Amino acid sequence: MQRKDRVSSVVGQVLYAARERLKLTQEELAARAKMDRSYISDIERGGASLSVERLLRICQAMKIPAADVISQIEDALRRGT
Repeated sequence: MQRKDRVSSVVGQVLYAARERLKLTQEELAARAKMDRSYISDIERGGASLSVERLLRICQAMKIPAADVISQIEDALRRGT
């Protein structure tokens, strides 16, 4: 897997896990972040790249620090998962 694809996949996995822990649907998260539900789905499947602004909006919508999300992404990439 190419690096960019791997990063997008890991970002999606981390955000999916966070959303599931909070028991939010994609629709609820999309409404809170003022994004389309299909875009949230694309992100979670690793099919869409995120700008920093959009990552911050998603983190704010879930009320979790973006730094925690970034740390989880970095950890997963280091582990190779």
